[in-house]
This record gives sequence, C-alpha cells and structure tokens, in this order.
Amino acid sequence: MALWSKTVSSVPRCARAQSNLGAEYLLQQNYPQAMRHLKAALDIKPTYAEAYNNLGIAYKELGFYDQAFDAFLKAFQLKKRYVEPLQNIANIFVSKKDYKSAFICFNALLKRKPDSAQVYNDVGIAYQQQGEHELAKQHFYKALELNPHYVEARNNLGVWYKNQGMYDEAIEEFTQVLELKPDFAEVHGNLGTVYSNKRLYDEAINEFKRALQLKPHFLDAMNNLGNAYRGKGRYDQTIATFNRMLKINPKLALPHVNLAITYLYQIKDNKKALYHFERALALDPNFPHADAIRKQIEELKKEASRQ
Repeated sequence: MALWSKTVSSVPRCARAQSNLGAEYLLQQNYPQAMRHLKAALDIKPTYAEAYNNLGIAYKELGFYDQAFDAFLKAFQLKKRYVEPLQNIANIFVSKKDYKSAFICFNALLKRKPDSAQVYNDVGIAYQQQGEHELAKQHFYKALELNPHYVEARNNLGVWYKNQGMYDEAIEEFTQVLELKPDFAEVHGNLGTVYSNKRLYDEAINEFKRALQLKPHFLDAMNNLGNAYRGKGRYDQTIATFNRMLKINPKLALPHVNLAITYLYQIKDNKKALYHFERALALDPNFPHADAIRKQIEELKKEASRQ
C-alpha cells in the first residue's frame, strides 16, 4: 500500500501503479477507493484486462451485478487466455440462478484448468444451490483432493455437512479451516450456527462474537447471535442485538420478526410484539410465513380489543 500510494503520488499517470493501488484497496475491502484507482488505471490504459477484472470484483461486492458482468466480460475479451474473468462470469451466472450459462463457463474453465481446485469448488456451490447435494459434495472433495489447504472448499464442505444435520462432521471441517485461517469471519459464523443447532449456546455466542469482531456489520452472525442469546434466556441482550441490526439497516424485516417473537413468547409484551410484526410486514409484505404473521397480528388485535 505504501509503495503504490507513493508511486501514484509521484507518477499519477502510471496505469500499473493505479491498478495495483486499486488491488490493495480491494484486499482491504475498501471498494469505493479501489474503484477510484482502477478507473484511473483504465482511463490511462483502456486495454488493461486485470484492472477491468478487479473493477468487476468491486462492483460485485457492492451488489452491482450488471456492471460487474460487463467489467468481467471486457477483461475476458481483452485477454482470452486470462481465465479469472471467465470464472467470475460463471459465478455471476450462478448468483442469477442461470445455471445453464454457468456450466458452459465452468466446462470451458475445466478444459483450460483441469487441476483447478477453485473451479471444482465453484461448481460444487452451483450444484448445492440446485439441490444436487451429492454432486456438490463430490466437487468439494475433488477441490480438497487437489488442494487440501483450500479453506473455502473445506468451509463449503462443512456447510454441506451442517445442512445434512451432520453436526460433528461440520464442526471438524470448520475447526480445520480456522486452524489454517483463524480470521475467517464466515467460518466462525458457520461454527456458531452448528453449536446453536446443538443447543450449545455458550459456544455459539463466543463464535458469533468472534465473527462480529472480525466483520462488525456481519448481519447473519448478528441475527444468529440474537437467537443464541434467546436460546440461553438472555433476553435483554437478545433485544439489544436485534435493535443493533436495525441501526445498521432500518429497512430489514427479519430483526422486527425476531423482536416480535421475543416480546410475544419470552417477555409477554403483546403490544410491542404487535408493533414489530406490523413493522416487518410494512417493510416486506412477502416475508417468509407472511400469512402466519398476519394471522398472529389479527389475534393480537382481537386480544387487545377484549382488554
């Protein structure tokens, strides 16, 4: 970072320096700054395939999938032997659930890189999303056969075991990942979920807290932490955690539902439960189990009218 920052200050029209500084910001997850320098590199050198690919990654992380796709495609068109943009294009198709197009890309990738653990891992993710669980497992195993230290594949295998209810196997995989990469926030979150499923709430709470230390706005971990507090009977912390989610993103329906459930069943405060159920549906009328929530709202209103 120091080297390329100094170079950019000295020679601002150096495309390589701008691109490499953008890549450093990308590693730090500072996506706006990464985009600023990558775009500067492309302004200087419009045929810079690597800069387009990294720009696509920044767009993808910010949720701008169409712009990400265009950047990856441009990188691939500029440098046909550069396979990383093709892999990123395949994963964009997976995120859009266009599996037919994704597998066309994956097949092309495996012809070029038959020993790529990363490609086998990504294919496994695609199969997992389609419900092809055995094929997913086979591809995660193949990725680990090619690279036993590939933490993303081992994490995905752990998630596979978790989804099958094989919690001890999942814990073993997640623990192995954390031995190799102790700052992997998502894996701490996954391990916490397994502990919660086993009702080992103290262990779960510790893992979710660690995930949030590493990634403070990790909303899935925050939601699961709130549920773990509720499982442990620590209701004040349950409520504080779900309210913390709403401070980060006031438009989320899920924390309102969880607050409503906590107030209804644990705190026995029907008025607050009703408020949060109604807020949840106002924010997301198509929330899962919306009909059951509407029925609960009607019952709470009837009970309130009788008092």
